[in-house]
Amino acid sequence: MTVQPVSPLVHFFSYGTGISIELPAGFELVDESPASTGYADLPEGGVVDDHTPLLRIRAVGAFEEQPTLEERQAAVEELADGFARLEGEVLRRTSHTVDEEPSATVVLAEPVTRRVLHLTAVAGRQRLVTLAGAGTGDEVAIWDRAVESIRVIEL
Repeated sequence: MTVQPVSPLVHFFSYGTGISIELPAGFELVDESPASTGYADLPEGGVVDDHTPLLRIRAVGAFEEQPTLEERQAAVEELADGFARLEGEVLRRTSHTVDEEPSATVVLAEPVTRRVLHLTAVAGRQRLVTLAGAGTGDEVAIWDRAVESIRVIEL
């Protein structure tokens, strides 16, 4: 049996987005506002450039009343439809659940820069959140793992 090395993970939480997430060691919080957070795997020197893996989490809406599961599913599918209409080649689109909440992910390649975008929508019981991961393409597995690690915390 071959043992695969495990990359250590770092836990992050934002009160503004209500999202708890795990990212590989090396990622840092690079900015935060009341409704969004940004994380990056900063290169030597700490300067973000076109090759820096970035993740932005944003609370994009709040539900006025307790939505049904079907309403929350419809909300994430509507966002995923918008993601899929962005300029670029859609590499993958999936509907799934994270932390027992409806979610959808679209992965696409930008036509000019060829950066890969990993776009996810999650509908909690109180708010709608998007996650936008960007990188060279090598990070798709990182973003997939990060989405799997999500816990929606609604106080």
